Amino acid sequence: MDVVIKKGEIENLEDCYEALINSEIGEAYFESFDARKILLSGLKNKEIDVAIDILGKCVGFIWYERYGTFGIHTYLHIIAVRQEFRGKGIGKKLIKQFEENIFKKDSMIFLMVADFNKDAKKLYEKIGYEQVGIIPSFYRKGINEHLMMKTKPVQ
Repeated sequence: MDVVIKKGEIENLEDCYEALINSEIGEAYFESFDARKILLSGLKNKEIDVAIDILGKCVGFIWYERYGTFGIHTYLHIIAVRQEFRGKGIGKKLIKQFEENIFKKDSMIFLMVADFNKDAKKLYEKIGYEQVGIIPSFYRKGINEHLMMKTKPVQ
């Protein structure tokens, strides 16, 4: 699917909210949090990039914190695609452009993936992320987070 990746804006809030809240991550973690308020913070801080389709609709987003890992390296916080647009390569495009941009400035990217999210973990491993640790009950008691890292490809 043809999309343009650009910096998210406040007008993208509802579409980002829909993508997040109707995902495994949203269902597991955001039912007890104000997801709109959290997303609004990311949009205001210019930490969210969005995928816009040819009709101008936001169909997915990627949220990262430039110094979110130990105050040094980039942390990929959340990636979500609206339910009706999943399986069309949008998530891969978001990650690809994100990595290209980040590796111009940083040598490592970190993320965490929940132990229940096996498909996401497989995808991250397939595109070069390695598990470097497990953090038990980090976000929610009983759910372990796999800390994953990708280093800048040697050129």
